[in-house]
Amino acid sequence: ISDLGIGVGSRFYPYSLIKYFWIVYTPQVKTLHLKLAARTLSEIEIQLADQSPSPIRNYLLQQIPEMEGKEESFTSIFTRLFRL
Repeated sequence: ISDLGIGVGSRFYPYSLIKYFWIVYTPQVKTLHLKLAARTLSEIEIQLADQSPSPIRNYLLQQIPEMEGKEESFTSIFTRLFRL
């Protein structure tokens, strides 16, 4: 996460291409989700592992809107439960 955007692996997403974000934070899950303006890949899920989501959320709020109330998708739950 930088002043210009968010890097995931070898890909970089400038804030101008991110419509909004949300964080799923439960005892089992800590993920950052990005909804992109591009139509080819519309949503990205980033595992936060042992990182605290609070500083990430506070920083991103200065850059892009947050979609409140979003929860983990069925696909994410299914993938996590069956370790696909």
